[in-house]
Amino acid sequence: MSDVPESNSRTADGRFAQGNPGGPGRPRKVVRAAGDALDARAAEAAGDLFEVALELARERNVAAVKMLLDRVWPANRSRPLEIDAPEIKHPRDLLTVMAGITNATFAGDASAREGRDAAKVLQAHLQAILDIDLEARITQIEKLSRERLGK
Repeated sequence: MSDVPESNSRTADGRFAQGNPGGPGRPRKVVRAAGDALDARAAEAAGDLFEVALELARERNVAAVKMLLDRVWPANRSRPLEIDAPEIKHPRDLLTVMAGITNATFAGDASAREGRDAAKVLQAHLQAILDIDLEARITQIEKLSRERLGK
Protein backbone atom coordinates (compact mmCIF):
# COMPACT_ATOMS: atom_id res chain seq x y z
CA MET A 1 0.00 0.00 0.00
CA SER A 2 1.08 3.53 -0.63
CA ASP A 3 1.72 5.98 2.19
CA VAL A 4 0.17 8.77 0.13
CA PRO A 5 -3.10 9.88 1.74
CA GLU A 6 -6.14 9.36 -0.45
CA SER A 7 -8.08 12.41 -1.53
CA ASN A 8 -11.75 12.73 -2.41
CA SER A 9 -10.69 14.49 -5.60
CA ARG A 10 -9.06 11.39 -7.12
CA THR A 11 -10.15 7.83 -7.78
CA ALA A 12 -8.20 4.74 -6.67
CA ASP A 13 -6.27 4.72 -9.97
CA GLY A 14 -5.17 8.34 -9.47
CA ARG A 15 -7.51 9.97 -11.98
CA PHE A 16 -9.68 12.94 -11.10
CA ALA A 17 -13.01 11.82 -9.67
CA GLN A 18 -16.22 12.63 -11.52
CA GLY A 19 -17.35 16.16 -10.75
CA ASN A 20 -13.83 17.33 -9.89
CA PRO A 21 -12.70 19.96 -12.37
CA GLY A 22 -9.01 19.14 -11.95
CA GLY A 23 -6.44 21.88 -11.92
CA PRO A 24 -6.84 25.43 -13.14
CA GLY A 25 -4.61 24.91 -16.17
CA ARG A 26 -2.35 27.56 -17.60
CA PRO A 27 -3.48 31.17 -17.45
CA ARG A 28 -4.46 32.26 -20.97
CA LYS A 29 -2.57 35.55 -20.79
CA VAL A 30 0.68 33.70 -20.07
CA VAL A 31 0.17 31.34 -23.00
CA ARG A 32 -0.69 34.22 -25.33
CA ALA A 33 2.31 36.28 -24.17
CA ALA A 34 4.63 33.35 -24.82
CA GLY A 35 3.14 32.83 -28.28
CA ASP A 36 3.44 36.54 -29.07
CA ALA A 37 7.09 36.54 -27.97
CA LEU A 38 7.86 33.55 -30.21
CA ASP A 39 5.99 35.16 -33.11
CA ALA A 40 8.06 38.34 -32.70
CA ARG A 41 11.34 36.41 -32.70
CA ALA A 42 10.30 34.38 -35.73
CA ALA A 43 9.21 37.55 -37.56
CA GLU A 44 12.66 39.10 -37.01
CA ALA A 45 14.39 36.06 -38.49
CA ALA A 46 11.70 35.20 -41.05
CA GLY A 47 13.75 36.15 -44.11
CA ASP A 48 16.77 34.11 -43.08
CA LEU A 49 14.65 31.16 -41.96
CA PHE A 50 12.74 31.18 -45.21
CA GLU A 51 15.94 31.21 -47.28
CA VAL A 52 17.39 28.26 -45.31
CA ALA A 53 14.14 26.29 -45.68
CA LEU A 54 13.93 27.16 -49.38
CA GLU A 55 17.49 25.96 -49.96
CA LEU A 56 16.79 22.69 -48.13
CA ALA A 57 13.58 22.26 -50.12
CA ARG A 58 15.53 22.75 -53.37
CA GLU A 59 17.78 19.92 -52.21
CA ARG A 60 14.64 17.73 -52.04
CA ASN A 61 14.44 17.65 -48.26
CA VAL A 62 10.79 16.62 -47.88
CA ALA A 63 10.57 17.81 -44.27
CA ALA A 64 11.87 21.23 -45.33
CA VAL A 65 9.32 21.40 -48.16
CA LYS A 66 6.51 20.56 -45.74
CA MET A 67 7.76 23.10 -43.21
CA LEU A 68 8.10 25.75 -45.90
CA LEU A 69 4.59 25.17 -47.20
CA ASP A 70 3.21 25.18 -43.66
CA ARG A 71 4.75 28.63 -43.17
CA VAL A 72 3.53 29.99 -46.49
CA TRP A 73 0.04 28.54 -45.98
CA PRO A 74 -0.10 28.06 -42.21
CA ALA A 75 -2.71 26.04 -40.45
CA ASN A 76 -5.32 28.25 -38.84
CA ARG A 77 -4.13 29.57 -35.51
CA SER A 78 -6.68 31.07 -33.23
CA ARG A 79 -6.08 34.74 -32.61
CA PRO A 80 -8.15 37.60 -31.31
CA LEU A 81 -9.90 39.62 -33.97
CA GLU A 82 -8.97 43.25 -33.43
CA ILE A 83 -11.59 45.65 -34.73
CA ASP A 84 -12.72 49.16 -33.86
CA ALA A 85 -16.05 48.68 -32.17
CA PRO A 86 -17.88 49.94 -29.12
CA GLU A 87 -18.61 47.84 -26.07
CA ILE A 88 -21.82 45.91 -26.61
CA LYS A 89 -24.43 47.22 -24.20
CA HIS A 90 -27.52 47.11 -26.39
CA PRO A 91 -28.58 45.01 -29.39
CA ARG A 92 -28.12 48.01 -31.71
CA ASP A 93 -24.39 48.03 -30.77
CA LEU A 94 -24.09 44.65 -32.46
CA LEU A 95 -24.63 46.30 -35.85
CA THR A 96 -21.53 48.46 -35.40
CA VAL A 97 -19.47 45.49 -34.22
CA MET A 98 -20.70 43.34 -37.12
CA ALA A 99 -19.77 46.13 -39.54
CA GLY A 100 -16.25 46.09 -38.07
CA ILE A 101 -16.02 42.33 -38.55
CA THR A 102 -17.34 42.58 -42.11
CA ASN A 103 -14.88 45.36 -42.97
CA ALA A 104 -11.97 43.44 -41.43
CA THR A 105 -12.91 40.33 -43.40
CA PHE A 106 -13.28 42.19 -46.70
CA ALA A 107 -10.04 44.11 -46.12
CA GLY A 108 -8.16 40.83 -45.54
CA ASP A 109 -7.38 41.61 -41.89
CA ALA A 110 -9.49 38.58 -40.94
CA SER A 111 -10.12 35.35 -42.79
CA ALA A 112 -13.61 34.35 -43.88
CA ARG A 113 -13.57 31.67 -41.17
CA GLU A 114 -12.61 34.22 -38.51
CA GLY A 115 -15.37 36.53 -39.68
CA ARG A 116 -17.89 33.69 -39.61
CA ASP A 117 -16.78 32.57 -36.15
CA ALA A 118 -16.95 36.14 -34.82
CA ALA A 119 -20.44 36.51 -36.30
CA LYS A 120 -21.49 33.35 -34.44
CA VAL A 121 -20.26 34.87 -31.19
CA LEU A 122 -22.27 38.02 -31.92
CA GLN A 123 -25.34 35.90 -32.71
CA ALA A 124 -24.99 34.13 -29.36
CA HIS A 125 -24.59 37.50 -27.63
CA LEU A 126 -27.73 38.81 -29.33
CA GLN A 127 -29.63 35.67 -28.34
CA ALA A 128 -28.55 36.13 -24.72
CA ILE A 129 -29.74 39.75 -24.78
CA LEU A 130 -33.07 38.70 -26.31
CA ASP A 131 -33.52 35.88 -23.78
CA ILE A 132 -32.89 38.22 -20.86
CA ASP A 133 -35.25 40.81 -22.34
CA LEU A 134 -37.93 38.17 -22.86
CA GLU A 135 -37.55 36.96 -19.28
CA ALA A 136 -37.92 40.54 -17.99
CA ARG A 137 -41.06 41.06 -20.08
CA ILE A 138 -42.61 37.81 -18.87
CA THR A 139 -41.81 38.74 -15.27
CA GLN A 140 -43.44 42.15 -15.80
CA ILE A 141 -46.56 40.56 -17.35
CA GLU A 142 -46.84 38.09 -14.46
CA LYS A 143 -46.47 40.92 -11.96
CA LEU A 144 -49.18 42.98 -13.67
CA SER A 145 -51.43 39.92 -13.87
CA ARG A 146 -51.04 39.23 -10.13
CA GLU A 147 -51.76 42.88 -9.35
CA ARG A 148 -54.96 42.84 -11.43
CA LEU A 149 -56.15 39.58 -9.91
CA GLY A 150 -55.36 40.81 -6.43
CA LYS A 151 -57.44 43.99 -6.77
